[in-house]
Amino acid sequence: MRFKDTENGVSRTLAFSPDGRFLTFVSGDRLQFWDPASGRLLGDFDINPQSLTLHPNGLLLATVQKGRPIELWKLRY
Repeated sequence: MRFKDTENGVSRTLAFSPDGRFLTFVSGDRLQFWDPASGRLLGDFDINPQSLTLHPNGLLLATVQKGRPIELWKLRY
């Protein structure tokens, strides 16, 4: 399956949730969440992290953006 790059940018970071229910994808200046089973876009946010990681519980996402502190995000799905 291929996911459409909505910003025509370069993908820098990919990460699956621990349970495989979603895929995080950094494209251009966007952080996107995709359903890997259907290919449906679940969320699209105007942030540009240089790096990200998901907690093993799948409910926390940590992002790092240039010149900013590490941010923690609580995920709901």
